[in-house]
Amino acid sequence: MVKLSVVIPTYNRGGKILTTLKSLANQTFQDFEVVVINDGSTDNTKEVLDAIDTSSYPYKITMQHQENMGRAGSRNSGFNRVASELIVSVDDDMRLDPYCIEAHYLHHQQHPGTILVGVQQEDPKLARNEIQKFIAHQRVGWLKDLERTENPMRPDQIYITAANFSISKATFNKIGGFDPRLKAVVDYDLAMRASEMGIPIFYSKNAIGWHEDFVTCRSYINRKRQGVANGKKLKELKPDLVGKYHRYKEFELSAKQKLKYQFFANSFFVWTIDKANVYKYILPKKVRYALYGTVVMALGKYFPHKKF
Repeated sequence: MVKLSVVIPTYNRGGKILTTLKSLANQTFQDFEVVVINDGSTDNTKEVLDAIDTSSYPYKITMQHQENMGRAGSRNSGFNRVASELIVSVDDDMRLDPYCIEAHYLHHQQHPGTILVGVQQEDPKLARNEIQKFIAHQRVGWLKDLERTENPMRPDQIYITAANFSISKATFNKIGGFDPRLKAVVDYDLAMRASEMGIPIFYSKNAIGWHEDFVTCRSYINRKRQGVANGKKLKELKPDLVGKYHRYKEFELSAKQKLKYQFFANSFFVWTIDKANVYKYILPKKVRYALYGTVVMALGKYFPHKKF
């Protein structure tokens, strides 16, 4: 039996899933299987997966094609199919550094019954537009803060990214798996429930994964809206749990803040970021990145029903 199982849910990533699988072929630790869940893709993902010559990979690949069940349901399906006790969850747009899987494996040899969260980082060298450079810059700062957190994380620090984390099957089942009622924020929900049960969550800067998701300002705002909507649903489903932790608590904006976000909740700014691409010529990086963040928050969180 293999020592570890990697679960990769995929949806409409026919052009990216092979990059993830190839990065797994280059791992320093190779005693693992890969379980790919095609979650009702409508592009060419099924054809890409079916065309794979599994004998050319150094690990066993199992593929399951199913009707769309969403982020939580597809991950639960994959976790139920694994052969090993230890599971690493990876997204279908991740490119893992060669040591990533070994870092996960070694952690659980030292700290069984815990959760390890790895790095999910955008590669600024591959950024195709200004908003991607902004996200990469933003993530670097956020990860530096995360590196300074205590291990294991305190309840006010808890964080899981389903794109790069590991857990034992027994611990995952003890928590109750991902909540299929949620379409987003499923990993944070898992983190809260794990913390409630006293299950330690660790972070490792050595388990590195590069997130190759080439968004635009418009698509990034829509993703933010989905997260905000599911955050509200999470509060409706589990008000006591959300009230105890920090991420989705409500903070009242001042009158000045409301006016600022109302001004920047304008399709003009989205167009000028995505199409005109003018700000890199007229604003210093610090100022334009602050502008991008304000526009995303204005339309993504504070005015989510406004058309743009």
